[in-house]
Order: sequence, then structure tokens, then C-alpha cells
Amino acid sequence: MSTRLSALAGKPAPASLLLDVPRLITAYYSECPDPTVLAQQVAFGTVWTTDKDGIVPALLLAQITARAGHDPGEIYRKLASELGDPVYERIDAPATPEQKAILAAVTAQQVRCADLAGDSIQAIITHAPGNDAAIGGVKVVTANGWFAARPSGTEDIYKIYPESYRGPEHLQRIEEDAQTIRGAAFDRARTAGGAAVANVDGASETTS
Repeated sequence: MSTRLSALAGKPAPASLLLDVPRLITAYYSECPDPTVLAQQVAFGTVWTTDKDGIVPALLLAQITARAGHDPGEIYRKLASELGDPVYERIDAPATPEQKAILAAVTAQQVRCADLAGDSIQAIITHAPGNDAAIGGVKVVTANGWFAARPSGTEDIYKIYPESYRGPEHLQRIEEDAQTIRGAAFDRARTAGGAAVANVDGASETTS
């Protein structure tokens, strides 16, 4: 990514650079784009994707570049040299609707453990610190790593997101402890609520 900045960086875009959205909408319904022509695919919006999360990070990176005057990659490497270079994975495993409901409503009291991968647990989070909104799962934090567990909103699976600041071996320990903590929390919730929840096995890693 280039660190050369436009003179317009950080300023409202002039009207001459803005798209005429009403014209594009009219053209979409009144004209017939040729999907084999790349320019028409872009102009008429025939390209479709379910991934909307990339737009906001891209804008954030642009803002970081504009304000800091440095490539975000350079900033990340500097932070990693000071704080540690984290490693991260995502684990997906099958879950019944009952299990997903339990995980979404898990409480900090149901996560009864003192350490994670040999490190003392500093926080067990089930609600966002800013507005106290439920996060739909649980996040367990130590000085050297963390994991979050939450049910999928579209599939019969749950997801565990582990991250370590100490390397792949430590990450593996976080993953193992996360599965143990998750299973124990399920069992306590089942006992407390009387829900019929089976143990979950067969977790699989995914790179997506």
C-alpha cells in the first residue's frame, strides 16, 4: 500500500467525484447490462457477494493511512514488536439449536475456571463493555491470549475464535482449554435449566 496521500485525504469529497446514484438505479432497471462485459458488471452492480464486512475495515485502513501517514502494515509490525505477534485460528463444530441457545445465553458464572493455557484469567466477558449489550456468547481473556465462543446465526454450528500472543503451541493449548471450558459451561447450563443438551465432539478447524 502506498503512503502517498491525496490532497483530498480527510476532506469531504467534492460533488464532481460523487456517483449519480439515482441515475445508476434508473439505468439498472431501464437498460439491459451485458454480464460478459466487465465494465457493465461493475457499473450496473451485477457482481454479488455476501461478504459486507470488508468494506468498513477498508475504510478504516484508509483513514489510518490518511491520519498517521504510514502504511497500516508498518504500524501493525511496530505494535507486534512491542506487544507480541499474535497467531489466530477459527474452529467450527456442530451444535444443535438447543446448544446454540445455551451458548448465546451463557453467563460468566457458568464459566468456572481460574486459568487458560496456564495463564490466570483476567476477564470473562458476556456483555459489551461499552453499552452492556449481550455479545451472544462468551470471551475469556488472559495476559497472553484469549478465546471467544459463539453460535452461528445461520448454521447449526458454534464457533471458537482463539488467539495467542506467544505462538502456535500456546494457541493449541488455548484451543484445548476452550473446548473444555465450553463443554463444562454447557453441562452447568443444562443442569441449571434442565435442557437436554448432548456433548459436542468432532470440532474441525477452518481458515475462513
